Amino acid sequence: MLGPDLKAALMAEGASHVGYADVRPLPSPLRYDMPVGVSIVVALDPVAVAGVRHGPGKRYQAERARADALLARLTARAADGLKACGHLAAELPVPPSDVDTFIGSRLLPHKTVAAAAGLGWIGKCDALVTREFGSAVRPRTLLTDAPLPPAAPLLESSCGECRACADACPVAAPSGRNWRFLLPRCEFFDADACRRGTRQVARRHGLSDLVCGMCIGACPYTTMYLARACE
Repeated sequence: MLGPDLKAALMAEGASHVGYADVRPLPSPLRYDMPVGVSIVVALDPVAVAGVRHGPGKRYQAERARADALLARLTARAADGLKACGHLAAELPVPPSDVDTFIGSRLLPHKTVAAAAGLGWIGKCDALVTREFGSAVRPRTLLTDAPLPPAAPLLESSCGECRACADACPVAAPSGRNWRFLLPRCEFFDADACRRGTRQVARRHGLSDLVCGMCIGACPYTTMYLARACE
């Protein structure tokens, strides 16, 4: 199960986007010495995302959990298919979280592989942005040595002068600077401020997980996704 067959199978089972990335430009230890990344993206239910701009709710938290469970099944399905064809396949251990639980560049973010696979870019709020679903997505990654055809990567932000996510952030974590591929996160986004703010927001809304999502709801691409869903 390779190439179009793998992508079709994952899409049929619930993936919203699937892309293949040439990850060789990334440091070898981060990608487990594998040359290809399979990026799997699941879009969040627009009904659950509506209103998150003003703060998350338990419905949004539950929707994230649903998407993460689906991503886990899809990634395992892809790994099994690639291994059945005689290839190596390794899942990234990083959870597809809005708030990164790792420090610096010791682990490879899913959104970096998604950008390398041409599925989207990283917004000023350090979240993956896709043209179809905005930031209302959850990505996950599988690394492999299978000869999957890579897409053209997205190496620069398409956010332009937009500051919607930066203005929505209650702790001013986004600097307003645009991302570009392999730009260190600290040069455009304050992850520590985001963690602190997310804890405060989650506590204020009575949520058990580190959940905020206010920047996600503010993204114009997310807004357009929600509007289309209501048509």
